Amino acid sequence: MRGTRALTAAVMLALAGTSVALAQTQAPEAASQAESSDSFAPPEQAPPFFDYAIGLGYEHTDNVDRVATNPTSQDILQPTLNFTFNQQGSKIQAQAVGLVQYTDYLQGYFGNEFRGQLSGVLNWIISPQRLNLDVEDYSSVQPVNTRLSNSPANQQQVNIFVAGPTLSFRLGDALLGQADLRYIDTSASKTKDFNSQRGLGALRVIRDLSATASLSGNFEAANVDFNNSAPLTNTQRYTEYNAYARYQSQLAHLDMDLSLGGSQVDFSHSSSNYSGALIRAALAWRLTPRNSLQFNASDQLDDSTSNLMQPPNLVDASLTNPAVQVGRTVISPAVFRDRNVNLGYLYRGPRFGFTLTPYYSRLRQLNGNDLSQDGYGAVATATYLIRPLLTLGVTVGDQTTKYTSGNSRDRDRTYGVNLARQLTPHWSWSVTFNHDGRHSTRPGFGYNENQVLAALYYRR
Repeated sequence: MRGTRALTAAVMLALAGTSVALAQTQAPEAASQAESSDSFAPPEQAPPFFDYAIGLGYEHTDNVDRVATNPTSQDILQPTLNFTFNQQGSKIQAQAVGLVQYTDYLQGYFGNEFRGQLSGVLNWIISPQRLNLDVEDYSSVQPVNTRLSNSPANQQQVNIFVAGPTLSFRLGDALLGQADLRYIDTSASKTKDFNSQRGLGALRVIRDLSATASLSGNFEAANVDFNNSAPLTNTQRYTEYNAYARYQSQLAHLDMDLSLGGSQVDFSHSSSNYSGALIRAALAWRLTPRNSLQFNASDQLDDSTSNLMQPPNLVDASLTNPAVQVGRTVISPAVFRDRNVNLGYLYRGPRFGFTLTPYYSRLRQLNGNDLSQDGYGAVATATYLIRPLLTLGVTVGDQTTKYTSGNSRDRDRTYGVNLARQLTPHWSWSVTFNHDGRHSTRPGFGYNENQVLAALYYRR
């Protein structure tokens, strides 16, 4: 059963955050009054919000292995638990979005297994504006080898656990200092050379320019020690340094997050040091109440761990998502020069919704070129409210990946149609048809697969 321990730990973190936050909500009134005497008045305690949905899915696929020849059909039963949690209190802030699924291959072609995904963050305010404790967990299903198809045999559970304190201190009337110390543990159920422990330290100086804008100077140092990576790969141990300035602004219609600086990585088994620019830009422009535009770009040193640490997104979390989403991250101890850019357009109307996201990425491995690649493509989705309780959705995706090693190219195309019906305030059903296909310049690596998935959900 792949990744059961990592998945269990991830779910337990989310439930622990839930129980701590619930306990905080029920704290005695006397304790609340004692805290109010602090010179910094804490925000009002918000009631915790926990939502969940239990579903049962039935899937049929005509190519469960995603192979070019002799495909195997399979029927799959998938009980699923989706949940979200949000608590914003004076002592505890916690957010979590998660999905746990049991997959039963009815014809026994693969062994039954638990799979799941979680993004959870808990912030414990030990002393207001002085000392916080941060605990995070990120669990997902990723491919073992991104050059192969996403068959069940090429999937694994990946988990990242983060914990450590943040100390805040004043450097004057206008400047705030911040020191972070983090322990990070990474693990993968199959790619064992990804397993590592790392320590991260950071110093930051933050200046508020206005009520909606801030400027900070940041210095970060991380020491990474992999458990099983061979010394000859120059990735058994390395140290990474980042120094950059960051500008953040939140206006009525435009949010900006801009970083500019430099990075360096020192490998323990190599005399070579790699350095380069650190550039990040994220812009969110709300054109009208129904139209928004988002732009993200970066040029930086990067690895698998930082790509997988994505904060919970409660706004777009779907409690009736019938399947675990398999990612595309390269699970490896390698360090990359990562250049990417993507543009997202979103329209939300009373009955019709539409999104379009074109993207481009360029990965160059610093300690070899086996995993170096270029990728580009686009994803488009559309939803239409046929009736007040009946929604039709369409998804189209097209991605091309060019590999430096072997000079090969894969083109992946995805088409999906979904029909969802709300029966009562608690009960709903959905039926989804998906077609996935790959055309590859490597003989025998292409495939076509058709899936039909029906799901019944009970939502709290």
